Amino acid sequence: MHVTSSPKAHASHPAGRAPPPVVINFIDPDRLDALIDDLNRSHFPPGTPLYIGSYSFNSEFRDKLKRLKGFDVHYTPGMIFKRTVNAALWDQRPAHVKTTPQFAKYAGAIPKMRDLPLRDARDRAEIEHWGMEMGMRLRDKMRANHPSSWSFDEIASAASQSTHDGRKLRAFLGGILKGLHRGRLVPQENGRVDPPLKGVVHTATLRTLLAAEPRSDVDAFLKTLDQTTAVVTEEVYPTFNQGSVADAVKRYDLRDELLQHGQVGRNLAAKLVVMMTPGHRKAYHGAYDDHLSDAQVDEWRRKFMMAEANSGAAGLGEFAFTDENIDDPSNPRAHNGDVMRRVIAELAAAARRKAQLRG
Repeated sequence: MHVTSSPKAHASHPAGRAPPPVVINFIDPDRLDALIDDLNRSHFPPGTPLYIGSYSFNSEFRDKLKRLKGFDVHYTPGMIFKRTVNAALWDQRPAHVKTTPQFAKYAGAIPKMRDLPLRDARDRAEIEHWGMEMGMRLRDKMRANHPSSWSFDEIASAASQSTHDGRKLRAFLGGILKGLHRGRLVPQENGRVDPPLKGVVHTATLRTLLAAEPRSDVDAFLKTLDQTTAVVTEEVYPTFNQGSVADAVKRYDLRDELLQHGQVGRNLAAKLVVMMTPGHRKAYHGAYDDHLSDAQVDEWRRKFMMAEANSGAAGLGEFAFTDENIDDPSNPRAHNGDVMRRVIAELAAAARRKAQLRG
């Protein structure tokens, strides 16, 4: 589903001056109504591209997004890269799904990486084809919900390594991204052909990936990442403490590394969104500091978001809007949805600043 949520969202923007993209992911569906209210009242730039979803294929979630006003809304159901999630799809292709002769032999269980050799280009193509089949199975599952994008979580840290296993995993993940982007290559029972659909891909170790070897292998993966995505996110985990904002922003600035990878690197830099969590759940985020007051936590987060808006990042995002982060009775800093309201207001202010710099 692609929703342009108000007439203002149709306003044309000068070349290169479109509002910065905003990504909001990993949302507790029970919090969606409150989140939509917060988004609508927070004065984002008109026509802001908003990629929003959670880890489910939920028609009720999708339909609620129609309440958003002034955004260019992209519903992005999420896929987690774990065999325990969508286990049936890992085991076999749904029997009713048709495919091309090229992929007829990939109907069974997706092999484990240790069972797939990587000795030459032919082996690499075989690994990639298994990945493409998995990506197409995920598109099969989401087809009925008519998403306008998708979200993939995430490029595993092992795929960023300069190892034999790292190379295998890059080939497989590259295949998944191609499958998600292309969808099935033949008409389904309803007579439609899947349209190409670019998605949101989450990373947490992009700097390591950019430095991995062999360079040709990494460049091939980056090319696939560029071709299949509308947005690439770098999930960051800064430590909230006094005086560290500039150091944190510098630590997560990947522009120099990306620009070493030619035009593809420049393309990725132009779609890189920096994402963080609200920071109130220790297990998710090292940011929580018992020695900071509520006001200090809010001020640090606001400064970090604004500094990112002033940096070279293409856009901004938040993830993990879950109970522990926004409304945990055991956490006096996260109650009655106050944290979520403050975070969304900060995000809107940073998006306005980013749009101002572009204008």
